[in-house]
Amino acid sequence: PDTVMCLGDQVVFNYAEEDLRPYFGATVHLTVSNFTDMAGNSPAETIEYTFTIGQLGKATSAISLIQPTSDWVVNLDHPTVSFTLGRFDLYELTHSLDSVVLEYSGGFENTWHPFDTVYQKQMVDHYELTRTVQNEEPTFPVRWTPEVIDATYEVRAVAYGSEGFPEYSNHSTGTIDKITPYYTGNIYPEDDTVRYGSVVKLVFTEEIAQESLSAGTIEINQLIDLDKNSAGRTSKVQSASIQTDMYLALVNGNELEIYFDEAFTSNFDGAEIEFAVNGLTDLNGNAMGGDIVHAMTVKNEAAEDGVTLNLKGINLQGRQLPDGTVELTWNNVAEDHADYYVIERSADAGVFDRIGEVNSHPVNDYQFLEYFPINELAYYRIMSVDAIGEVDFSRIIVVLDNGFKVPVTVEVFPNPVENDELQFRMFSKGAEEDYQVQVMDMKGKLINDMIIAGSEVGKQQSVALPKDLKGGIYLLRIAQGSDVKVVKFVKK
Repeated sequence: PDTVMCLGDQVVFNYAEEDLRPYFGATVHLTVSNFTDMAGNSPAETIEYTFTIGQLGKATSAISLIQPTSDWVVNLDHPTVSFTLGRFDLYELTHSLDSVVLEYSGGFENTWHPFDTVYQKQMVDHYELTRTVQNEEPTFPVRWTPEVIDATYEVRAVAYGSEGFPEYSNHSTGTIDKITPYYTGNIYPEDDTVRYGSVVKLVFTEEIAQESLSAGTIEINQLIDLDKNSAGRTSKVQSASIQTDMYLALVNGNELEIYFDEAFTSNFDGAEIEFAVNGLTDLNGNAMGGDIVHAMTVKNEAAEDGVTLNLKGINLQGRQLPDGTVELTWNNVAEDHADYYVIERSADAGVFDRIGEVNSHPVNDYQFLEYFPINELAYYRIMSVDAIGEVDFSRIIVVLDNGFKVPVTVEVFPNPVENDELQFRMFSKGAEEDYQVQVMDMKGKLINDMIIAGSEVGKQQSVALPKDLKGGIYLLRIAQGSDVKVVKFVKK
């Protein structure tokens, strides 16, 4: 022994581990004699004690689960969990170890169940194959694909062999959850109407992870009816995204809650909106089963003391007049909140162009006129801008082509003309003939004469002017059949 101490009625023998390692598994025989008590009395007989090196203790931590280092999760996307055995003695591995059994126990029981057994030869072969230096600490990987009910579990390793066994590892805790969260079909408000102050709630079968609520998980679109009861048209619906800053989505347990900007119902009064939800997960990473698509109607009203009150909305309306002009009308909602209004137009309800502005004024009704030859339809919306630059958008409306014939109109830009190039755009509707384009001076002398196909209507065109053409006022004449339009332009 390294040291021997007398402690009261006990004799303690301490051995250095490095002295015992070369004799691992061997038997040590101790004989104690020729000692006395405090009064000088000798024992009547010699004391003998035998032990085996490696056999001290009934349950030790000579083997450990060193991976994973934190709680593990088994879910639908990751049905397998990996463990790493380690911190077992190299001498046990090569001399007395027989096998290691991996066991699990659920939090609802007190029983341990084996799910895998690793034998000494497997561990030795792995150690010889993977070690990089002599006497490197051995490890061994184990994978488990559990087929048990969803619950919280503990896993441990139990080493068996000829000396000093069984030895028990630490416990590794984790969760098994292989159930998909589903939308229950319950949605609030139950009448599918979004009113002022409404919170839309979608209910799931289990708690939803807030971190799964990322960009693109929820999309709210306005559904635009392209039919509008027009004769001879096939009913169609166009979807247009609603700006994400007009609503906020939050998770509350097993409910998804959607809150709206206070101006939302005012600006979208009468609109049909559609919620599209996908990609949400439960707390253990299981993705929701299927996508959710649900439509609701927006009404600018509120309930007070059991009475429904109709609130004032922007009420954007639009139509095409017989001469092809588009007329937009809307109401002010709160003039102290709007500094001016921006009018926007789009061909696809996705990308909008700014086409004009109207300053705020005390009069309740607003009007905006635009001469724009609609090709089947055009989308419009109003953006209200307050004094500090914050904006709110109206619902999108669609203005349909009314089918009336529109005579030729011409727009020259820039005017005066620069760089000896005349740029212009032609509009007309209801005729398919080609355009005759002529440039003349004020006396009628022809400077340029060309034909442009009728299919080029609305597209930017250009005519090269003679480089020696003097500055002054000239005429651009556009003829389509018997329909003629003449405009003046200035050559610098």
